[in-house]
Parts: sequence; structure tokens; C-alpha cells
Amino acid sequence: MKYLLYILCLSIVFAFDVTLGNPRTVPEFGFNGNTVRGPSWINSEFTDSVGTMNPHLLRYPGGLSTYWDWSTGWFLDFPTIDTLIIDSLPNNWSSLPYIDIRPTNFHNACNTIDSDGLFVMNMITIELDTMLTWVEQAINDGIIINKIELGSEINHDNEHKILKYPTAGDYARDCQRYIDSLNMIVSNANFTLVGGNRGDTERAAHWNDSLYTFVDSESFDALAWHVYLYMKDEHAEFSNRKFLCYPYYDIPRIEEWRGFQDTTSQIQNHKINVTEYNLFDKSTEKIYRNTWLHALFLSAMTDNILNNDLVHMVLAHNVGGPTGFDAISNDQLINFEKHATGFTGMLYNMVSRNMTESFKLDFPSTFYDTIEYANSNNIIKEVNCPRIFGWKFSDNQNFQNQKESGILTNVTDSSYSITVENAFNSDLLWTHWTAVDTLRAYINGYDSIERNYQIGKTDISIPPFSLNTCITVIIGDINQDNVLNVIDVVMVVNFILNENTISNKQFAISDMNDDNTLNVIDVVQLVDLILY
Repeated sequence: MKYLLYILCLSIVFAFDVTLGNPRTVPEFGFNGNTVRGPSWINSEFTDSVGTMNPHLLRYPGGLSTYWDWSTGWFLDFPTIDTLIIDSLPNNWSSLPYIDIRPTNFHNACNTIDSDGLFVMNMITIELDTMLTWVEQAINDGIIINKIELGSEINHDNEHKILKYPTAGDYARDCQRYIDSLNMIVSNANFTLVGGNRGDTERAAHWNDSLYTFVDSESFDALAWHVYLYMKDEHAEFSNRKFLCYPYYDIPRIEEWRGFQDTTSQIQNHKINVTEYNLFDKSTEKIYRNTWLHALFLSAMTDNILNNDLVHMVLAHNVGGPTGFDAISNDQLINFEKHATGFTGMLYNMVSRNMTESFKLDFPSTFYDTIEYANSNNIIKEVNCPRIFGWKFSDNQNFQNQKESGILTNVTDSSYSITVENAFNSDLLWTHWTAVDTLRAYINGYDSIERNYQIGKTDISIPPFSLNTCITVIIGDINQDNVLNVIDVVMVVNFILNENTISNKQFAISDMNDDNTLNVIDVVQLVDLILY
């Protein structure tokens, strides 16, 4: 006990060193682009709000591609649905009012927010010739289509998907038809196939094997993986710590079951594209969704997904409704405010944007705890769970002005002091993101979030239950234009004279000697930097 107390005291006094793990490529981060609950992509305020989350990639039309008509930008007409022995659209989609979500509008929105599109083919409810006509028309309209996903969740067992593709081999052989046909009209296309074994049915038990057997392995690029963790009433008994570590128990188990481990020999020459993932709140009272607990949980899911070196695409579900998954509100009256998924997605999008290399951040062994989880058969498994986890991103192609960034997540109720001198080279501006209210309170925009700032690489204080981002900064560059000049000096002087209101972020960058006071000494140091 005395030894434990000694260790705890040391953790308070001394900063723990953070080092770099092995490098990996930077995935494309973004969102599944389902917006059928509104608004349309022609709504500029909505588009602008999506743009603030910096998605690298948006998926069109998302998981509802099975029922989608590209020519109208909406669901297929009901006579067509009826002929397919589908009684009605799932998820109450049939009751939704029409919104114009044609590919042209989606493409224009992507251009506005500097995002690429991932286009999902409808392989279930229309024929290949029709799909090719839609794609060709989209290309003629100036839409860039070079990232293509062949269907969505076709390995699931529902009647219309089984009717179209009774076996995995049937789907695989049709994929080859689609690939060969689309290559005739699409330039430099990358193809993602629906992947993932599902051991609960014979049809999908060896799904991936069928893809490799019946599709030319060199003709496609990746397998799609959808990851949802179903949190139920029974998980309410978990402590916050145990709840937030649950992804470290469940995702590796699902990864192995689906055949997506990066050590699997068959998949080595392909990528894994996670085109949907999130916490799925199955509790009676919906106690998890859109809380700060949800935001931290989603970060833990992201960390687990990135641990797989084959993952090259990470798209959270969903940019808009339904409630619980929505990154931003679909309510224009509250300016399409960000929700839990939106904040976590935004931070990963932001720190990885335009970066070329990423590294797992390594923490001391004392930053891990052993936590027990029981499966449905009450078999106990011990899981090694981190207290803090994170990633570094860098632009290693820009040698003269290299940029670095990172994201760290603290999933404990303790604060920690860390030093990152062995992981980062540049000066860093830190932003510490925490909830204003409790972990269980709803997240509705920036009023729900508290942000604090810090400069440096040593003695960085990581608050409890926090998301923490860092970016390369020039100390004294108040207006963040990457140049130190007289404009920055004038701004500091005005701050000191109370001529202008200073933000917390600007104060952190202006406090040249880090004494938590802004005065003439900071001005002198800034002038010295500019002159010398």
C-alpha cells in the first residue's frame, strides 16, 4: 500500500514521458453521409456546419443505398419496393418527406467543404444497367467518382438481400461484373467490397473466402467493415472507467470473428475500410447516446480501429440524424449544433487533415489497468486497458516547415502530467476538451464543452475524462498566419491595454514567458524573436 501511494505521489510531481510507436499511413476520416432526416445538401448553413468538422470523406448515400434512386435523390418509388417483396422501408423511412439528395447536390457540397465522396452502388433493388446509367450521368454532370463501395451490409441476413444473393459467391461473382463494367466508364476507380464473416449463418460464415475465390484479387482495393458496439441496460452497472474501456474488449473480438485482423494472410494485399462505426445505444432509456461519455467511447473505438494497420478509411455514422448517431443536429433553429459524434469526429478529422504519417503514442506501463469482462456465457476475460491513449500525425513531406499534430484521450477520473519531447519536434498548442456538465449530460454545441489551452511539450496537464488535441504553433503568432511580424506585436499591446478582447487561445500564444501574465515583458520577448 505504501508503495502504491509512493507511485501515485510521483505521478503528481513528475511528468510521464510519451514516446512514438511504429509509423502507419493516415486513414481518410469522415462521416457516413445519410441526411434523409434533413436537411438537403443544398442548405448552405447545414453544409457550412458539416464543413466545420473537416471531414476528409463523405459517403453517399450511405447505408440506405439498397433502396436508393440516384436520379431522384430519394428512395425508390413504392411500386418498385413492392415488387421486391419488401413490405415497407425500414426505420420509418417511408414516412419521411422528400428531400432533394441527388448526387449533384452532394458533390457540390463536397466541393464547398473540401471533402471527397465515397459512392455506394445499389446492387439489390435495381439492375446493373440502371446503376451504370446513373453513374455515367453523374460523371457527365461533372461529379468525380473514383471511390466506389459495392453495396452495403449485403452479408446481413434479411429477405431481400438473401433473395438477390443467396450465397456469398453470388455476391462475389456479381461484384466482378460491376467492377469490369464500371472500369469502362470510371477512371482510376478504387473498389471496396462488402466484407466480414458472420459465423451465425452458413451463408456468411466464410464470406471473405468467397470474395477471394470469385473476385480477381487485383481488381478491388478493400473490404468494408461496419463496427457497432451495442450498449444495453446491463452495461449501466459498469463504472465509467469500465464502460469507456469496453471497446478494448469487444472490438478485437469482433475483428477476429469477422476475419479482419491485420495478421490474416488473405487480406494482406488489401485495405480495410470502416465505412460505418459508432456506439449503438440499446438501453431502454437511451442513457448513453449523445453524452460526453459517448464522445469518449467513440474515441476509444477509433483508437482500436486504428490499431489495425490495414485500416485506410474511418467513417463515423452519421453526419445527420437519426438521433443518437447524428454528428450535428438537423435543427436549423439551433444552427445545426454539434453533438457527441460530431465533436469526436471533428477532432480526429482536424488533426489528421493533410498529414502523411501517423504514429501510435506509447505510454508507460503504469498507464494501463486490467479490467474483467464477462461474455454471454459468463466466461471472464481480462483486458489490458489504457488510461490515456493517443496518436500523432505529421506532414513528413514538408521538410522545411514540418507540421505536427496529435490527439490524446483520458478515460479516467484522474489528471496526468505528461512530457512529449521524445514524440514531437515542434512547439505545440494544446486544446483540452472537457464537458461543462456531467459525463451523462447531453452534448448540444459548444455551450456543452469547455476548452482550455496550453503551450509546450513538457508538463502538459491532461484533465480527467478529456479529449486533447495539439498542433504545431509559432509562439507569439497571435493571428495564426504562420509569420511573426509587427501585426502580432500590435495585437499583444492592444490586449495589454484592453483595447481588444483576448480569447483564452490567444492568451496562451501571447504569454511568451509562460508566467500566466500578459505584460511588457511578453512584448519585448516577441520583438526580440522578430528581430533576431
